[in-house]
Amino acid sequence: PSRVRSPAMRNLMQRLLLTQAVAPKRIKVQPGLLALRVGALFASGDLKSALALISSTSSRPTEEYLARIGIDGRLFGNDTAGACQMIRAYSNEFKGVYWQQAIAFCLAMAGKKAEAALMSEVLAERSSKIHPAFFAAMERLSGATPPAVESLTRPSALLLSLMRSAGLALPEDITEKASPAALRAIALSPNAALHIRLTAVEEAVEVGVLDKETLVEIYNAVNFEEATLENAVAIASKNWDAGGRALLIQAAMKSELPATRAKIITAALQMAREKGKLRLMALGLAPMVIALTPSSELAWFSGDAARILIAANDLLAARNWLSFVKEQELKGGKKLALWPLHV
Repeated sequence: PSRVRSPAMRNLMQRLLLTQAVAPKRIKVQPGLLALRVGALFASGDLKSALALISSTSSRPTEEYLARIGIDGRLFGNDTAGACQMIRAYSNEFKGVYWQQAIAFCLAMAGKKAEAALMSEVLAERSSKIHPAFFAAMERLSGATPPAVESLTRPSALLLSLMRSAGLALPEDITEKASPAALRAIALSPNAALHIRLTAVEEAVEVGVLDKETLVEIYNAVNFEEATLENAVAIASKNWDAGGRALLIQAAMKSELPATRAKIITAALQMAREKGKLRLMALGLAPMVIALTPSSELAWFSGDAARILIAANDLLAARNWLSFVKEQELKGGKKLALWPLHV
């Protein structure tokens, strides 16, 4: 599977796909095991491992599939120069529509606008399979003012890179059917509206291609009025979306008193239990919980603190709260509720 929400399962998949075990004897000519492994890593959004596995081969990949993954991996990582270097290196071997679009893009990025425009015009005459976003981006790169791109589902690395380079706004449906790597690119795109980036970053974090620090950074980019922050819990309970979760994160961060912050965190956690996105909310709250120091004033918060940190895979910080609880004289019911966490 390409969308795995379990960190443990993702780790097992990565270890399997990157194993140094001897491969079984090939029975079929295609596809090769290397291509299958690289493709699986790329589909899951683990671009670093996919590119490293390609680089580990003794010679330059001759398969078009692997060559395209090497290029798309660099484009998703915003390494346009590296991608164009590879595109030029393979330009004499492969001649499909993808390569023609890629060459036109690299010509435009190299400042050869006349050549890029000519190639774009030729493609417009010959192929009806090319997405309008390609031509819009090429027009913008040549200095013209193209119409807005109204729709782009299942976005490719090439089109996302083109639109980012051209400064074209990403359409509302850009996250639909987007791959994990595409979601990561969208979340980090300066040419995407903030609400689109919020949608993308939440899904990207859940499938493991972005970290909780990036999630919190984008949550904090949303502007809220002071009155809204003061009523964050009530507002978020009625509007449980990415904006509501961003509101709770900001309200907790702006609370100066540890007890007040802990109350907002507990309310946010309970809301996530009831409405969904529990692990995502825990990941957003984890940095604030780590910053809190266990104390008698926050003894009531220990269970939620430990659960948030366990969900965020910070077991060491979780143990600090559980060790603190052992030293407190809590009543039987509260101690019993924390027993599974100790185990």
